[in-house]
Amino acid sequence: MERDDRRESQSHGLGTAALVTAIVAVVMAVIPCIGLMAVIPAIIAVSLAILGIARSGVSSGRGMLIAGLIIGVIALSLGTVQWSLLSEVRRSSDRIGESIGTSITDLADKIRQEIDRGGISIIIDDDGDRVEIRTRVDHEKLEERLERLEKLEGIEDEREEEGGGGR
Repeated sequence: MERDDRRESQSHGLGTAALVTAIVAVVMAVIPCIGLMAVIPAIIAVSLAILGIARSGVSSGRGMLIAGLIIGVIALSLGTVQWSLLSEVRRSSDRIGESIGTSITDLADKIRQEIDRGGISIIIDDDGDRVEIRTRVDHEKLEERLERLEKLEGIEDEREEEGGGGR
């Protein structure tokens, strides 16, 4: 009789511990990001409940143990779902980063090609309204202008030297 009372007391203690730990795990599991850590107390709650059920046999004080087990399994499931969602988000973010990097590289290559061809095109498209700006550069004309400017600078420098030297 004393042994049965002791066993029931242990079962009651494990049931209380399992239920409290399971409730803490569920509360943690429903909070985003913190739910990842809910797996730990959920495993503890499930373990305590299973241990208590195994020790209690067929005694009458199993209600809290079963409740702790069920709530612990729910918390464990919620925490596991958050882990899987986080890993999927991480995989997706890796792909997005690669996509953005590829887009930037492609855009830079197109800009270099346009500049090398002697022109730049800018296209802005907003819900059917389209604005397109194109510029063309004639490299030969630019080189001729540069040479003329350099000659003019040379002439102006000579004039300044002549004017400054005669004073």
